Amino acid sequence: MAETGKRVPQLAPEVIPSFVLAAVITLAALFLYKVRPSEAAGKALAFKVSQAPIKVLLVVPISIASGLVCRVWGDGDGWMVFGILCGLVIFHSIIEIVYHFEFRKLFAHPVHLGVCAVLSAAIVCVFRFDLTGYDSYLPDAGNVESAAVEIVTLNSWIDYRVPKFVENRYGRQSGIEYEYVNDAEHIFENMKITDVEPVLELARRGIERNDSLTETDYDGVQLLEAGSAETADSTMNTINIHYNLKNGKTVNRSYYLSLGENRELIDRICSDIEYKKGSFPVLTEWADQISGFNYITPGSDFVQVSGAVTGELLAAYQEEFSALTNETMRAEAPVGLLTVKTKEVQEISDRMKRENGNTEWTDLNYLYRYPVYPSFKKTLSLLEKGGVSTGLGFETEDIAYVRVGDPYGAEYYSEEELEHMKPFTVKITDRGEIEELLDLAIYGEYESFDRLFFGGNKGVELYVELGPADGETETGYSAAAYSFTIPEDKLPGYVKDAIEIGERNGYRQGF
Repeated sequence: MAETGKRVPQLAPEVIPSFVLAAVITLAALFLYKVRPSEAAGKALAFKVSQAPIKVLLVVPISIASGLVCRVWGDGDGWMVFGILCGLVIFHSIIEIVYHFEFRKLFAHPVHLGVCAVLSAAIVCVFRFDLTGYDSYLPDAGNVESAAVEIVTLNSWIDYRVPKFVENRYGRQSGIEYEYVNDAEHIFENMKITDVEPVLELARRGIERNDSLTETDYDGVQLLEAGSAETADSTMNTINIHYNLKNGKTVNRSYYLSLGENRELIDRICSDIEYKKGSFPVLTEWADQISGFNYITPGSDFVQVSGAVTGELLAAYQEEFSALTNETMRAEAPVGLLTVKTKEVQEISDRMKRENGNTEWTDLNYLYRYPVYPSFKKTLSLLEKGGVSTGLGFETEDIAYVRVGDPYGAEYYSEEELEHMKPFTVKITDRGEIEELLDLAIYGEYESFDRLFFGGNKGVELYVELGPADGETETGYSAAAYSFTIPEDKLPGYVKDAIEIGERNGYRQGF
C-alpha cells in the first residue's frame, strides 16, 4: 500500500489531462447531438448539402487506388485505366444506393460521376506524366550553395541513435531508451558538399533513367533494401539528394540508380571529405569527446582498447578512414570493427552499473561500430599497442574443415526433402587452402559494412567448423562454426571445379 501511495503523485500529471480531455469530448458530443438531426433510414447523411462533397472525397481516392492495384496486377497503363473506371462506376453506384436506399438510383447523378472521373484522371496524369515538372527538376549549379547525398545501401550500417538514461518509473527498473534519428535527416543537416557537379550529373542521370523507362520497366526494377544479401553494384539503389539553394530554400529528390553503371560518379562523391564528414560522425569527433574504444574481430566478443592510446587511435583512424576509397573497399574486406564510445555513452553505461548492478551494459559496446581494413596500418598498429589482438577470434589451427555450399549437408534434411533436392557440399581440410580461402573472404557479420566488396558478383558462403580433425566433438557437433562469404569471381579454381561438377550431377548450387 505504501508503494502504491508513492506512485499516485507520479501518475497524476499524465492521468488528470486524460480525464479533462474525456470530459471536453463528452460535452462536445452532447452539444452536437442537441443542435443537429440524427441520421435515419432514407436520410443517410444529416445534412443533404454534404452528400456531393463526401461522395467525391470517397470515390476519387478509391478509384485511383483501384487503378493502382490493377496496374500492379496487370501490365501497363491500360490496366490502370481499367481499374480506375471500375472503381468509379462500382463505388459511385454503391454510395448512391446508400444515400437513397434504392437500386434504381445507381446513376441518379451522372454529373457527379463525371466530376469524379475528371478529378481522378487529372490527379493520375499529374503524377504519371510529371505535369508539374517535379521529377525533372534540376537546379543550376550556380544556384546551389551545397548538396547532400544519401546512398542508402552503402551506409545503411551507420547508427545515428542517441541513448538516453530513463529514470525509475512506475516501479520499473531504470533502463535505456534510444532516440532514433532518421538517416536522411542527419545527412541532410550535416553534409555540405560544395563540389556539386558530380551530384547534379548523378541527378540528371536519375531523371533520364525515369524518362526512358517503359511501362514494363517499372515492374522490373530491382531495389536493394537495407540488410539485403544482394550486392550493391548489381542492383538498383535508392539515392536521396538534398540541395541547399542560395536563395535559402531546400529541395529534396530521390532516384533509383545502379551503382555499377554510375561507378565513376559515385566514387567521386564518396571520396569528397564533406560527404564523409556528413555521413560518418567519427570523423567530426574530438579526442576530448571520446571515452575509449572497443575492438571486435571475427568470431570473438568485443575487447576494450587501452585508454593510453585513445587520442592517437582516434587521429589515426580519422586519417585512414577519411582516405578510404571505394576502390579499396572493392579490393579489401574489413578485418574487424572499431566501436567508438563517447563520454555520454560511457556515463550512461556507468550509471546503469551503479543503479542496476550490471557488470556491463553490452548493447552500448556495440552501438557505434566502424570497419577496419587491412590497409589501415596505423590503426592496426595502435590497436596492438593498446593490448588488442587484431587477427581472427580463433586459431586457424583449431579449424577442422571449411564447408563450401550447403551449410548442413544431407543428414540435416528429411527423406521427403531429399527426394526433391541433393544438398551439395565441398569439404576442404588442407591447411594452405583454408588460409587462402579466409584471406579472400569477408566475415558474414561484416558484409553490411562493405557493400562494394562483391563488385556485382554473387557470394559463395564458407562455413568454418572448429573442432577435432573429424570436425566433431564427443557430442557429435562441431565445437563452433563461423560463416564467411567469398565473391564468386575470387573463388580459387579447385572450388569452382568442384561446384561445377556437383551442379552437372544435379546437386543444389553452393550459393
